[in-house]
Amino acid sequence: MPQVWRSRPRNKGGGKGKSRVSAKRTGAVASGRGANAPKYSERAEALTKQIAEFAKTKQLKRALETFEVFEREGVEPTVYTFSSLMNAFVRSGDLGGALRLLESMKKKGIRLNVSVYTVLLKGHSQNGSINEARALLNAM
Repeated sequence: MPQVWRSRPRNKGGGKGKSRVSAKRTGAVASGRGANAPKYSERAEALTKQIAEFAKTKQLKRALETFEVFEREGVEPTVYTFSSLMNAFVRSGDLGGALRLLESMKKKGIRLNVSVYTVLLKGHSQNGSINEARALLNAM
């Protein structure tokens, strides 16, 4: 019978280093930047989840109201917060609002990620703006 070799147990986080959960508990965001990562904020995550839920049900007004809580409470929104709000704009048929939010993100120096580009591509596709979608792909 062939011998079966087992490597060390797998990391439950799916990769090297800390899992996402343990990174949150230690205060670092699991972003690959280690100790220099911004502090994890449970409040920001909870508000972002609310915005994402409102986006799913096309409740743009409620998503915007929730986004305003960030400023009132002094909570720092993440790129995922902006992406969720952008998705609310797109799902509600307001591509212009999503593009204005994009400009605001750029002015604030927020680094765009794949979720932002995906939402914008979806918006341009729904709007029939194929040339703009192609330009966005080229910009990625």
